[in-house]
Amino acid sequence: MAKLKFNLRGHSFQSGLKSVRLGYEAAESSLQTRIDELQKKLDDDVDGLLTVAEVDEDGEYVWCEEEGIRFEIDSLNDALNDIRRTFAVSYYHQWERYAQSVNEHHAQFHGRIVEGLNGKRIQVHDQMDKISTLVNAIKHNNPKHIEKLQNSWPEVVRAGAPSSFTQIFLCEGHMDHIYHVISSSGESG
Repeated sequence: MAKLKFNLRGHSFQSGLKSVRLGYEAAESSLQTRIDELQKKLDDDVDGLLTVAEVDEDGEYVWCEEEGIRFEIDSLNDALNDIRRTFAVSYYHQWERYAQSVNEHHAQFHGRIVEGLNGKRIQVHDQMDKISTLVNAIKHNNPKHIEKLQNSWPEVVRAGAPSSFTQIFLCEGHMDHIYHVISSSGESG
């Protein structure tokens, strides 16, 4: 009989990472579906019924339905970015737990974790440092980490946002990149 090569640790890592991705995709899809429904409602309002203003008993303008819908779309887009940041951290933590099990110790710093994997002949993607910087900026939410992120991955930092946390903006392409980098930085089954 031929000897089968099966790496349980690699399989567990990749399987766990895929499970986290399924959770992300479900959450992202749910919010995007609602955004699309609301946008369709706005697009279909050819008669302008959503812009009819509501006024109070003194005749003062209160709001119109279109404003409420646009506000909800903005809130859902903010939530979508929150979900992306949250799952970026989850992807990284999945890798970090895997790497610590390979290294048989709990290195505290990203560089030491990478050194341990490289010492075991496990290649770590060359973009992994940038992912680590992103995760630290998300977790620590301070200008020092945002500046490091700005230097390593400027396209995910929005200038002028109200807080350090909201300066980090991730799109679907960023999430695909993060997943690829992390899944390429460990063994497979």
